[in-house]
Amino acid sequence: MPGKIMDRIALPGPVVRVRISVNFTDMMDTAEFAWKNGKRWEAVGERHKLYFRLDHFTGCRFGLAMYATQETGGEAVFTDFVYHE
Repeated sequence: MPGKIMDRIALPGPVVRVRISVNFTDMMDTAEFAWKNGKRWEAVGERHKLYFRLDHFTGCRFGLAMYATQETGGEAVFTDFVYHE
Protein backbone atom coordinates (compact mmCIF):
# COMPACT_ATOMS: atom_id res chain seq x y z
CA MET A 1 0.00 0.00 0.00
CA PRO A 2 1.57 3.34 -0.95
CA GLY A 3 2.04 5.93 1.77
CA LYS A 4 0.43 9.33 1.84
CA ILE A 5 2.54 12.48 2.15
CA MET A 6 0.86 14.67 4.77
CA ASP A 7 3.31 17.56 4.72
CA ARG A 8 6.61 18.58 3.20
CA ILE A 9 9.25 21.03 4.40
CA ALA A 10 12.52 22.29 2.98
CA LEU A 11 15.23 21.55 5.53
CA PRO A 12 17.54 24.45 6.36
CA GLY A 13 20.65 22.25 6.39
CA PRO A 14 21.98 18.72 6.78
CA VAL A 15 20.98 18.44 10.48
CA VAL A 16 17.48 18.91 11.86
CA ARG A 17 15.88 18.29 15.27
CA VAL A 18 12.55 16.49 15.25
CA ARG A 19 10.11 15.33 17.91
CA ILE A 20 6.94 13.35 18.41
CA SER A 21 4.49 14.46 21.11
CA VAL A 22 1.82 11.98 22.18
CA ASN A 23 -1.31 12.55 24.23
CA PHE A 24 -2.94 9.63 26.03
CA THR A 25 -4.99 11.84 28.39
CA ASP A 26 -8.70 10.94 28.55
CA MET A 27 -8.24 8.47 25.66
CA MET A 28 -7.14 11.20 23.23
CA ASP A 29 -4.47 8.80 21.87
CA THR A 30 -2.85 11.16 19.37
CA ALA A 31 0.65 11.83 18.06
CA GLU A 32 1.96 15.10 16.62
CA PHE A 33 5.22 15.59 14.77
CA ALA A 34 7.35 18.76 14.81
CA TRP A 35 10.75 20.06 13.78
CA LYS A 36 12.86 22.79 15.36
CA ASN A 37 13.15 25.88 13.18
CA GLY A 38 15.79 27.91 14.97
CA LYS A 39 14.42 28.40 18.49
CA ARG A 40 10.81 27.31 18.00
CA TRP A 41 9.08 24.05 17.19
CA GLU A 42 6.88 23.93 14.07
CA ALA A 43 4.25 21.27 13.47
CA VAL A 44 4.70 18.88 10.55
CA GLY A 45 1.59 17.25 9.12
CA GLU A 46 -1.67 16.67 10.93
CA ARG A 47 -2.41 15.30 14.38
CA HIS A 48 -2.41 11.52 13.98
CA LYS A 49 -4.96 9.33 15.78
CA LEU A 50 -3.44 6.22 17.39
CA TYR A 51 -5.59 3.10 17.39
CA PHE A 52 -5.52 0.25 19.88
CA ARG A 53 -6.86 -3.15 18.84
CA LEU A 54 -7.95 -5.67 21.43
CA ASP A 55 -7.57 -8.82 19.28
CA HIS A 56 -3.80 -8.79 19.94
CA PHE A 57 -2.89 -5.84 22.15
CA THR A 58 0.66 -4.62 21.68
CA GLY A 59 0.13 -0.91 22.23
CA CYS A 60 0.78 1.84 19.75
CA ARG A 61 4.21 2.20 18.24
CA PHE A 62 5.63 5.27 16.61
CA GLY A 63 9.00 6.21 15.29
CA LEU A 64 11.12 8.42 13.10
CA ALA A 65 12.48 7.37 9.73
CA MET A 66 14.08 8.80 6.62
CA TYR A 67 12.58 7.99 3.24
CA ALA A 68 14.26 9.09 0.00
CA THR A 69 11.71 10.28 -2.57
CA GLN A 70 13.92 11.52 -5.41
CA GLU A 71 17.06 9.37 -5.51
CA THR A 72 18.51 6.29 -3.86
CA GLY A 73 20.82 6.82 -0.92
CA GLY A 74 21.30 9.16 1.97
CA GLU A 75 21.29 8.48 5.67
CA ALA A 76 19.53 9.46 8.85
CA VAL A 77 21.05 9.35 12.31
CA PHE A 78 18.68 9.64 15.27
CA THR A 79 20.30 10.46 18.63
CA ASP A 80 19.35 11.92 21.97
CA PHE A 81 16.06 10.02 22.27
CA VAL A 82 14.34 11.39 25.37
CA TYR A 83 11.06 10.13 26.81
CA HIS A 84 9.08 12.45 29.12
CA GLU A 85 5.99 11.35 30.97
